[in-house]
Amino acid sequence: MVRRTISVPEVIDETVREIAREDEATYSATVVRLIEAGTRSLRKGRRLDWVGSVRGGPRDWGRQYERYMRELIDRVAEDARRR
Repeated sequence: MVRRTISVPEVIDETVREIAREDEATYSATVVRLIEAGTRSLRKGRRLDWVGSVRGGPRDWGRQYERYMRELIDRVAEDARRR
């Protein structure tokens, strides 16, 4: 296993913690599951709607990013629950 440090918005952290509690799993295991499910989803061609850029991007980039991350986590969590 590799160890990485990432920064996530508070709303994402709260969502991951909530899913971890519901599934009685560790935070790390939950993140791994969400990333794996999201990666599978994206490889199947289910791209998310939001596209943005930090340079020259929209003024509300932060809000759009949070919306994007919520959408991603919701989709991944939904996929994980279906399995």
